[in-house]
Amino acid sequence: MAQRKPIGDRILEAYEEKHPNFLAKLPGTKRMKMEVPEDAANKWELAYRDFLDLQKKAGVIRHYEFNRIQFWIGPSLWYKPDFFVIMPNGSIEIHEVKGLERRAGINKFKSAAGMYRWATWRMVTKKNGVWTETRVMEAS
Repeated sequence: MAQRKPIGDRILEAYEEKHPNFLAKLPGTKRMKMEVPEDAANKWELAYRDFLDLQKKAGVIRHYEFNRIQFWIGPSLWYKPDFFVIMPNGSIEIHEVKGLERRAGINKFKSAAGMYRWATWRMVTKKNGVWTETRVMEAS
């Protein structure tokens, strides 16, 4: 009996079939083939994953993946955002969770968002117990 692929891989493959220009034909993007162990996430990312689980159950988002896509932003320089999110209408969002906003992280985020305008980019942090967007770059 063949082993079934993880649900995230099956959803992304189905999405890629329906939208053939998605990732496969976008220069500079690649999907990670490995599963990221939960202990690779920090406490902010784990808390945001729990928040996205609630959003998924409520129908606010369709699906999300943690650390599963990379974006080329320069010679030997890749940016790997925290969450790849598929919205109910099929649009794509990239979510980056920041406890502390360091200049290098912000610069990579802004560079990737400027190059890959087919997605909406959100940088989020938790302030007073509420997830807050600190930077948003809408898809064009």
